[in-house]
Amino acid sequence: MCKVQFFGTDPSLTEVRGLVCKAEHQRDALCALARHFSENDNSWDVFKWSGVRSDAIDQLPHDKLRTERLLPDYIVDLPDRWQDLQSTLSNNTRKSIRKGYEFLERDGHRLALRVTESPNVDDETLHRFFRLHQARSSAADMRQHRDNFHTAQSRRFLDDVIGAMGSRGQVRIFELEVNGEVVASRIAFGLGQDIYLYFSGFEPSWKKYGAMTTLVVEIIKWAIERGFSTLNLSTGKDQSKLRWLPTEIVLHDIVQSTESVRSQLVARSELWRRGALKVLA
Repeated sequence: MCKVQFFGTDPSLTEVRGLVCKAEHQRDALCALARHFSENDNSWDVFKWSGVRSDAIDQLPHDKLRTERLLPDYIVDLPDRWQDLQSTLSNNTRKSIRKGYEFLERDGHRLALRVTESPNVDDETLHRFFRLHQARSSAADMRQHRDNFHTAQSRRFLDDVIGAMGSRGQVRIFELEVNGEVVASRIAFGLGQDIYLYFSGFEPSWKKYGAMTTLVVEIIKWAIERGFSTLNLSTGKDQSKLRWLPTEIVLHDIVQSTESVRSQLVARSELWRRGALKVLA
């Protein structure tokens, strides 16, 4: 069996898989790649196209395609001032943001944003992120989140990514300090005028103060002040992203097979395998 797919088949660590190119170039890149593999369809059985934007699907062959997954991604266009974005938010969201700051001040807590920019990301900062990510995942009274970095391999992966991207000045680790103690952390990647929010973590005991919401607010303010034009809230649909009234971009995972009997059997086995995995999960 020969299955062709993009790099990034780890569970959740690579959030967006697919062609590495600018969004405006994806149609042309997909067209060229699809043409190449169509001309050489005797060398593969199944091709898994990942991260295909809705406006680029028509570049793929129309036959023998099956949509495997739709993955929403959420992007916020940043204005010149935080107040301009804040004014567009719902009353409930504005109230939630205000209460977070007010409760901290009421209880006499001092708030500060700490930003570690590459290449100055040290082991201590990364270890704090791992600890807070794990703490959030193990919280019993909150919506369950998976600890994506519970294995040594996954931690080494992130360490390598931060090292590689950090050497190009593309990594930021944002930390929310309360009374000098880091209570929330989020990793972000800056690419040109875009900033992408990756995984996060926080100390569950600070949930009542809305620690993660406050951290995102501080990140948005920081990004606006430094001239970033878009904030990518990452993939997956949940209320914590929708509250910012983002633009939804749907990314498609599509499986392509050929006319051969072998290819059809492989495609059917993939369907069975994914169904079995869902049952086990």
